[in-house]
Amino acid sequence: MNESNSFVQIFYAILSCLVSGRSSPDLSKPQTQVSKVLVLLITAREEDFIQSLKSRKLELEDCEKLYRATRCLLLGSEKNLPERLQNYGKFKVENEASNSEYDVYLVTIRLKEPNAGFTPDADQIERNRAFRTLAGLNVEISDRLRVEVYENTGVYSC
Repeated sequence: MNESNSFVQIFYAILSCLVSGRSSPDLSKPQTQVSKVLVLLITAREEDFIQSLKSRKLELEDCEKLYRATRCLLLGSEKNLPERLQNYGKFKVENEASNSEYDVYLVTIRLKEPNAGFTPDADQIERNRAFRTLAGLNVEISDRLRVEVYENTGVYSC
């Protein structure tokens, strides 16, 4: 293994620890790349913008709007996302009469590679740069959901 590959392996191991909450990386075995999933929590006040993202890839200007619209986020893998963020059906707003100003949408983005700008301890500059890297990616948008969907899930402020 050459020096740059070794550095990349160590970087991913440390990033994995940051995301999973472990205190130290296990460098004894090669790290397998796990698909990283970014979940953004956006209030229903941004509904028009959110709906405009359906069925297309993100453009650079969308990334800036997403950054400003995101209230909370969570970076994880397919395997470790909280159950309520994966199976949110029971939190779905059933009809317009039950809409609330506190309703939210979950926007899910599968990252091509991990980005430290989405970790809980990233500062605003890192976070803003990280959002710009989302250009060209597809998004999955949930139905309109009650705010309770993200209670006790580990999401953190943007």
